[in-house]
Amino acid sequence: MNNTDKTILQKFTKELSTLHYALTFGALLVTILLYFFTVKEGYFDFSNTDDYFLYLCPLLAIGGVFGGMYMYRNKIAKIDLTNDLEDKLAAYRVATVQKFSLTEGPALISALAMMQTQNLLYLVIALALVVYLFSMKISEDKIIEELGID
Repeated sequence: MNNTDKTILQKFTKELSTLHYALTFGALLVTILLYFFTVKEGYFDFSNTDDYFLYLCPLLAIGGVFGGMYMYRNKIAKIDLTNDLEDKLAAYRVATVQKFSLTEGPALISALAMMQTQNLLYLVIALALVVYLFSMKISEDKIIEELGID
């Protein structure tokens, strides 16, 4: 890898890391603010069968995590190794942002469900998804390994 490619990769990593942290801490901030400003008397309730969020939030969380991983792997596998670095990075950005979004969306929906129902189960789901989203850190080494950059 020449110096120009290293510079491009460093700039790309910084931009994607900034986006990752913005999405992660944005979801965390929304969840915390909704908890502190809207939950008056929170409780854990697994027995309310009339609460459709009880089914929706876990399904969205599981679907978002596994769907994001599946889509990410497929998009990464389809990146043409003969393309130049900028094309590879653009395709990588799309795959990564989709994976982030499919995790952040269910976290925000769970936070809204907590606000609506006062059930703290949704707070746990939202925070677990935020922690998982945080674990998807971006690094130059990870990008080089996944894209097969020399």
